[in-house]
Amino acid sequence: MGRENWKLIRDGIACEIASGALAPGAQLPPEPALCRRFSAGRHSVRRAVQTLAIEGKLVVVQGRGTFVEAIPRVQYAIGQRTRFRQNLLAQGLHPAGEQLAADTLPAPAHVALALGLAEGGPVHRLLRRGYADGVRPVLSPGGAVC
Repeated sequence: MGRENWKLIRDGIACEIASGALAPGAQLPPEPALCRRFSAGRHSVRRAVQTLAIEGKLVVVQGRGTFVEAIPRVQYAIGQRTRFRQNLLAQGLHPAGEQLAADTLPAPAHVALALGLAEGGPVHRLLRRGYADGVRPVLSPGGAVC
């Protein structure tokens, strides 16, 4: 294997997950076994596992091991006319949500400009949290919704 060993390892594990050979919740073999299996070093195995964890296919539990993600992560397409409901329904998921707050406040300059209102004019603000199949969003360490 060359300098891109980790990509081959990542692709191999991802194929096993996609084919069902590694079922949701299944534990991956320990690092030394993966190193032998792929004839690669620990650094390559760790990078492949880390990449799959970032993609939401694996979850690494300190002191317990690495597991196939039991709940698939939602793929959320962002565009000019993003719709929460359509994004989830297209993936066979049930959209739901809850209202966190509702109030009326003076429009800041950037909001007034975007809405074609006078600066300081009243605007309604709704804060909502969306769910997919009743599961609350999970925040990554950086604060982004996964």
